[in-house]
Amino acid sequence: MVIDLPETVDAYTASLGSATRRELRRKDKRLRTDHPDISTEVVTPVTDSDELMRTFITWKNSRFNARGESTIWEDKPDLTPDFVELLHRRGEAHITRIDGEQAAIDFVFPVGRSVYALQSAFDPRYEPYSLGFLSTYRIACDAIASGACRLSLLWGTPGYKARLGAVPKRATRLSIFRAQTDRLYSLDEASDVAWRNLRRNGQRDYWRARHDAAKRVRALAAWRKAGVEQRRVRRG
Repeated sequence: MVIDLPETVDAYTASLGSATRRELRRKDKRLRTDHPDISTEVVTPVTDSDELMRTFITWKNSRFNARGESTIWEDKPDLTPDFVELLHRRGEAHITRIDGEQAAIDFVFPVGRSVYALQSAFDPRYEPYSLGFLSTYRIACDAIASGACRLSLLWGTPGYKARLGAVPKRATRLSIFRAQTDRLYSLDEASDVAWRNLRRNGQRDYWRARHDAAKRVRALAAWRKAGVEQRRVRRG
């Protein structure tokens, strides 16, 4: 899911749907009303990447576990050291603080004029404010301010990303092996690809079914309203 960024934040915000703009204003106002002390900083290089990563994983696992799910950091803990090293060398940490405490962490990687939002998490206490949604919008604004023309939100959870202007872009993953027999050591890669495709198709079908159901409900409500008006006219 990729957002093609305009030159200004105002132009980007204006490109969003009216309902999305209203929701961003409403949720931001509610958050700032309840917690006036809000600040965001961009840390680069990320010198305290280990500590930030521990906080990030704690939040991520807590929110997923509450839904009965696990995170990649639980399933593949060996990925953590490599990610921390990459973050230290090439990444940025966008840290949102509320009342002086860390409340959201977004790990972002600029590459040329593109920005890749690789991972994000927030304190579950701020779930009612949709802090993740607000933080992603802020990442897009920061990317524009830095001169970027493209923001990649990777894959998964396409609903809120589409509302922020992201559209699907086809990506190709290339694996190179020294010999055909070496592919036997990457069977898990094939299963990961198959599972990811199944999950992506499932999410797409879910949102399509949800939108279709909403259309039917609106059509039924309009039909009933028209019937009521017709009966009123007849009685009159």
